[in-house]
Amino acid sequence: MNKILIIGSTFHENADTMIWSQSFSDIEKYNSLIIDLTSFPKDYPPSLFNNIATLKRTARIFIQENKEIYCIMEKPIRILFKKIPLNYSWMPFPQKLTVTPMLLGLTIKIMEEEFSEYLKNVEKWDNKIYWKNTPNTKFSQIAINKNNKPIAGTITLNQRGKIHFLPKATKINQSSATKILVDLALKKEPNI
Repeated sequence: MNKILIIGSTFHENADTMIWSQSFSDIEKYNSLIIDLTSFPKDYPPSLFNNIATLKRTARIFIQENKEIYCIMEKPIRILFKKIPLNYSWMPFPQKLTVTPMLLGLTIKIMEEEFSEYLKNVEKWDNKIYWKNTPNTKFSQIAINKNNKPIAGTITLNQRGKIHFLPKATKINQSSATKILVDLALKKEPNI
């Protein structure tokens, strides 16, 4: 059975859920992970920093075990004296990812048909992304803007696990958008 965990959501019938303020535990047992950064807390509850550390360890395990992470992007949250945005610090090599907030863009050219069902619900996007390739990493575009700059992409580490970065849906509510990602994850064969 393909077990899915959604972080940043409260209820989905085909997945387990956690909110950012509860204590994260036993995350590595899941086959797929959906991270909703649109619900990332701006008030920094005490458990948040421990949860980010747990999520960072889990992301590395997911990569090693050839699992996938789906991330609904939000503008970077910067805190004093830190180069890496807090809401993206959970991922492996976060210094290689640049999320650039933009004025709302409207042009979306889909490069990966696998994500077309989700992307047809993104009318406006507000982030461009850039990944600095290094040995053992690969960045592929999921969708681009009219200037051929990526607004959604997949990072593949060690030719194994993947992290998909997607803009937030604007035509449907976040719960419906997350359901599309759950359905996408359920279509994948569980890795053994």
